[in-house]
This record gives sequence, C-alpha cells and structure tokens, in this order.
Amino acid sequence: MIISTQIKKDLKRTIEKSLGFKLKKIHLEHPENSEHGDYTSNFALENFGEIKIKGIKNPLDLAQKIVDHFPNKKYLQKIKAVPPGFINFYLSDKFLVSQINQIIKEKDGFGTSNLGKNTKVMVEFGQPNTHKLPHVGHFRSYVLGETIARILEFTGFEVCRVNYQGDVGLHVAKCLWGYKRKNIKESKDLTENIKNLQKAYIYGSKVYEENEKDRKEIDELNTKIYSQDKSVVDLWKKTRQWSLNYYALIHKRLGIVYRREYFESETARAGKKIVLENVNKIFKKSKGAIIFPGEKYGLHNRVFITAAGNPTYEAKDLALIFLKKTDFDYDFSLISTASEQIEYFKVVYNAAERIAPDLAKKFIHIPFGLVSLTEIRLSSRKGTIISIDELLEKTKESLIALMQRKNYNEEQIENIVETLTISATKYSILKQMPIKNIAFNIKESIALEGNSGPYLQYTYARACSILKKVKETFQDSDPLILREKEELQILKLLYCFPEIIEKAVQNYTPNLICNYLFKLAQNFNNFYETLPVLKVKDKNLKRARVVLIKTTAQVLKNGLKVLGIPALEKM
Repeated sequence: MIISTQIKKDLKRTIEKSLGFKLKKIHLEHPENSEHGDYTSNFALENFGEIKIKGIKNPLDLAQKIVDHFPNKKYLQKIKAVPPGFINFYLSDKFLVSQINQIIKEKDGFGTSNLGKNTKVMVEFGQPNTHKLPHVGHFRSYVLGETIARILEFTGFEVCRVNYQGDVGLHVAKCLWGYKRKNIKESKDLTENIKNLQKAYIYGSKVYEENEKDRKEIDELNTKIYSQDKSVVDLWKKTRQWSLNYYALIHKRLGIVYRREYFESETARAGKKIVLENVNKIFKKSKGAIIFPGEKYGLHNRVFITAAGNPTYEAKDLALIFLKKTDFDYDFSLISTASEQIEYFKVVYNAAERIAPDLAKKFIHIPFGLVSLTEIRLSSRKGTIISIDELLEKTKESLIALMQRKNYNEEQIENIVETLTISATKYSILKQMPIKNIAFNIKESIALEGNSGPYLQYTYARACSILKKVKETFQDSDPLILREKEELQILKLLYCFPEIIEKAVQNYTPNLICNYLFKLAQNFNNFYETLPVLKVKDKNLKRARVVLIKTTAQVLKNGLKVLGIPALEKM
C-alpha cells in the first residue's frame, strides 16, 4: 500500500480509538501552508453536533481531547489542536528522510503500484472524423486519453488503447459532394489533399443549410456511401485513406500507438440491426424514423435510425459497445469526449443498459471542456478551426524565436525544439481540470518560467547538470542533517508523489500530477538558488543536499514520464 495512504488509514483508526467509537467520516488533507502541518483534519468541526461527550462544549474542545489522548507515532513529530477545531499533524524528519531512501531504492519504479493488478481497461480517445481536419479539440482528446492510459499502466492496469473514427455519415457526404461539385483535383502532397477535403466539407455544409435541391443530393449521396454504391465507393475509399495516412502522422508525432482502430463503417450495419431487433421493446417508430424515447427516463428523445433508413451516431455507438467487448474482454471501458456529448451518452448508455445491463455498467465517460484559441470557438463546419498541425507549427515558431533570444545556437534548437513543442502543447492541456473549458495560450505554454512543460524540463535538466559536476560519492550521506526550511519543503513533497498518482488515476485527472510537479520544481529551484550545494564546506551536508537533488530529479523524471513528456538531461 502507498505509504501516505497507510498514514491516513492509521490516523483515522487512531482518532476513532482515542474517542472510543467508530465514526462515519474523517477527512484528512494536505494543507496548502506547511505551517499548518503535513495533514490536517476538520473532523471535530464536522462531527461536533453528533458527538456527545461530557465536558466537550465546542469543536476545539473535541479536537483537544483527541490530541490529548493521541498515542506516540514513529512517523509523527507532533500534533496540535487549533481554533476553531482543526487538528494538524506534523511528520517527523526521520520519516521524511526514510522516503528519500525509498526513492533511491525504487528509482524509475517510485510511484508505481499494483492498484490495477489483473484489471483490463479499454481507453478510447482521439476520435477524429475522416474527410475533415482534426482541430485542437481533437488534440485535447488525444493528449488527455493517452495520459490517462499512461497513468493506468503506471498503476498496474492492463490497457488497450483504441480510436473510433467517423468514416461514414452526413459529414462525409457533404465533403464528397463538395469535392465533386468543385471538381477538385488530387494532389501529390498529402497535406494539400487534406486541406482540399476540409474546403469541400465547409462548402458542402454551407449549401446543405441554404439550398433544398443540394441538400437532397447530399442526402442521396449519404445513402449511397452507406450502401457502398459503385458510383461513389472508389472516391470514398481513396479520400478516406488520405485522412487515415494523415492521422497516422499525427499519432506518430504525439507518441500514440493504438491497439485497434474502429470505424463507423463497421458499426453502422450492426447498430441498425440491434435497433431494429428492439423496436417496440426499447425503441419506437416516430415520423418515419426510429427513436429511443428518452423522455420516459428523464432524458431526451433521440433518433437512432433516420427516416431514410440510415443509422445515426447513436446506433453506431450502441454497436461499438458490443464490438469492443468481443475484441478485448475488458473490466471497464473509458471513453474521453467533449463535454457537449454528456447528454448524448446518457441516452446511448441508457438504451444499452436495457439491452445488456451488465455490459453498460462497465462504461465510464470522461468528458472534457472545449478548447479555444484567442477566444474563437472551434467549428469545422463554419471553417473557424485551428488544426493540430497548425497549433504545433505556431508553437514551434514561437519556441524557435524564444530560443534565439536566449542565445541557443542552430544545432541546439534543432536537437530539442520538436520535443519542447510537443511537451509545451501537451502540458498546457494537461495542467487544466479536464472538464474545464480552456483558451490555449502559446506564450504561456512555451515559457521557461511558470507552470509550463518547458519549465519542468528545464528544472530536471538543471538538476542533472548539478549532479554531473559532483565527483565524490554520496552513498554514505546522512539526510537527517537537512534542517533548512527550503530542504524540508522538498522532503515534504517527495513522499506524496505516489499518493498524487493514486488520486489522479482514481479521478482521471492528470492535472493533479501537473500541479504537484510544478510545486516540486518551484521548491527545488528556490532551494538551489537559496542554499549552496557544490560550494558548501561541510562534506556531510554537501552529500545530503546532493542526495536531495538526485531524488528530486528522479521524481520529476517519473512524473514527466507519466505525462508523456521526455525528461531532458540538457536544455
């Protein structure tokens, strides 16, 4: 078990023992201000009204009673009751130092656990539609999904990464109709072909809303695509492959390897069959279409098969649930999509629950907020999008300009600028709460100061640079001589890393890891700028501080790895 989790459990048990009875709730948190201890509890404030003890007149009296009857613990230095009724717990220096030895012993394994042992998880993320440019909203899905998969693997889960792409549907019909109407010619350049598909899609979307005759033609083309009509199937296959080739380049650039890629073209027929088999049981006919009557269950009605007889996204997602389970016998299945689809998935999985209740219970939807750039909301239909490639190139250009101002030479820039580009953009996404809408800020993302990927990489590189200058051994150092507040602040953070990982995986919130690493980096840089290391005269103190740097670097490296960000030894 994670050491900080053990401490929390022991503290809770001891509080109950000191009072003589079990309690419903005891919250223990790490206070923001370390002067308030390493753990703090508002237990007395929360429970005072329910606890009747002679002589206890207020929450502070209750807190003090617990403190007075609290036995000695090897891992605790002291405990205090403070107004209006908090209990603050302070860890002993000896315990904090013991965690340094644990980090040195476990190295790259520090923070890993068997939390997910023998548990299979499928993680679906990415989900760009073919025949359209993937934008920064898809980038958030890619980055968040891949990082959640990494955190799961770090804690012992067996992970299967999958992608689900819309390669049939009205958007494809709009694109191919526009492509043919504008008589666009194939280019030898893949990127140019993708841009032409986007232009064709925007044009098709526009006329679909404005012209009834064109709308009818696009609807007819949509039906032909579903039925793989000979008049359109060759163009559909060719243009579809352009998209897949283009996405493969993005996956490679982001370091994503999928075990399986699903397509709507392979779930459409199965989805339609499932719906038709359950008409008048779960689904019903309405104005020529087949719908799920969600209003009966406090949701909203949704069409699963159109009046034209085509399965909708809903029907295809229904089939995907069963297909996934056949391919990978998962214990639970995660899907990360934009928060706009929260209500959509409530309907789809309510319908699924009525067909296969045990299977539907294994589903977990992880919604994420929208992404904007300079306050422009992204819409591929209206053409107001920033593509993934465009975002990365804009970030790279800004990084090159920054590095030139910092006097990096051309070789140095060439060696690390791509890595920094990916790191900067990934981290800007990951440091935010997943559900939060965000405005992407390139200047902030590349900053070498502040909460950014490059700042964390710079801090790790700085630690490595210091360690390379150390010639003597430090195996026999005594970290107990570390007494300065700058040293203790780092010690108080290092042991928390496994707990942060556990919280991040339980809540699917990589931002917790980002917040932790940023705080650790800040404290490390403050320590190094305040206290001497290489020039300190006391050899024992020098060795202890070198060990502190070594363990800090190790935890930074482990944390960056989980986020999918390389730990650069030189920057």
